[in-house]
Amino acid sequence: MSKPDAYADGTAVERGLTHEDTPVDIPVIVVLEPSVRPPVEERMQRVISLALLFGVLASAALVVLGGSLYVSQHAMVTTDYAAFRGTPSAMRTFRGVLDAALHFSGKGLIQLGLMLLVGVQVVRVFLTGILFALERDRIFVGITGIVFVLLMFGIIKGIFYCR
Repeated sequence: MSKPDAYADGTAVERGLTHEDTPVDIPVIVVLEPSVRPPVEERMQRVISLALLFGVLASAALVVLGGSLYVSQHAMVTTDYAAFRGTPSAMRTFRGVLDAALHFSGKGLIQLGLMLLVGVQVVRVFLTGILFALERDRIFVGITGIVFVLLMFGIIKGIFYCR
């Protein structure tokens, strides 16, 4: 408790008047600082940002490593542009890409890095949906759910129909 001050007429006044002490009834508005967030939301946003950071860094590392290996292994190969050769069938499936990456194939590591980059975005959308659900924001939960379903539809369609 603070020591009361005194006016010139001798009446005592506490430091820091409250709205009850004021002669006029002034409505009190409590304003929360925008930086004050519940700890769950803050932790969830931190998880999302770390997932993005590490996912993109891992993806970039795989692509750079794969590109370096590919250039070192195929530096003297001349490309014949007269005939188009698409992606080999082994590199069109996740298992084929993973096998090629485990054998340190440049193409396999590049493909795996790009697949990881797409996967990071799917995880981001999923975690953002959880964050909106924790905030009880139904509109953004719905929008995020639609985006997630569309992403999964595209991935599943790509897996089963692009062989």
